[in-house]
Amino acid sequence: MDPRTLRPRRVASGGGGGGGGGAHAEAAAWKTRVVAAGGTVSDSTLAAVSTFCAAIDTAGIRAKFLRLNLFAGTGLAAAMQPLYYSTTAGGAAVGASSDTAVNLVAGDYNETGASSGVKGAAASSKYINTGLPQSNMLEGDNHLSVYVHLTNDYQSLMGCDTSGTAYSPSTVYKILDYGVTSYYGGTASITGTITRTYPTLLVGTRNGTTTTLYSNGTAGTPSTGTQSVNTSAPYPFYLFGTNVGGTLSQVTSNRFNCYSIGLGMNSTQVAAYRDALAAFRTTMGRT
Repeated sequence: MDPRTLRPRRVASGGGGGGGGGAHAEAAAWKTRVVAAGGTVSDSTLAAVSTFCAAIDTAGIRAKFLRLNLFAGTGLAAAMQPLYYSTTAGGAAVGASSDTAVNLVAGDYNETGASSGVKGAAASSKYINTGLPQSNMLEGDNHLSVYVHLTNDYQSLMGCDTSGTAYSPSTVYKILDYGVTSYYGGTASITGTITRTYPTLLVGTRNGTTTTLYSNGTAGTPSTGTQSVNTSAPYPFYLFGTNVGGTLSQVTSNRFNCYSIGLGMNSTQVAAYRDALAAFRTTMGRT
């Protein structure tokens, strides 16, 4: 089969918050979900999301994303609609079809500018429930990513720990911010470390037995070890902290511009993701 037939076509979007003829199919579908949730999408935002989708397709990395949210559109309801919620364009949602803002308020989200993205609050009960259970992760082939806007506060940026203990390494997938950011996963602690400056796109990726953390596309020191997925306790990933057996833990006050969960990526693929996101941020005026 010609691989081009697997790529989503560019189609005109419907009404509700801007026109946008010629929008990428997945961008148009995202806009439809935003409008249905009570948000709006401007023509300029739809165009920026369409360009991002096209860049991801061109790089051949669309299948690497099981879930991706750019936190775009007008209103918190819009920001809770992921652009991708399946590894295939038009595929059925894996887990929940939308994110859930828990105790977040309208003022915690801005689409553009220096305060763009969604902001948490330290030692609070504010977080985002992605609705995607850890049980959907593939052992030895997975990634987590988050675009961090602020300086570190030595807490968890996102993650899920089905062990029920905040610091247990068993079946833990999370990106931490402990001065040197770490990405954990497995039956023993597997830590990728990197020195980075803000803002940055952090990508923790697992390829076979190797875990590597990237900051704006630059790889840190990789580590090796075993990894497992807990399929009997389908707890979803949280943002602004870690879901520890159903309880929010290690809450951060950071501001995030996007996040993603999916399959493992190599350095070329991480760089392509970084570049597509950088172009989107520039277009959206996210400084």
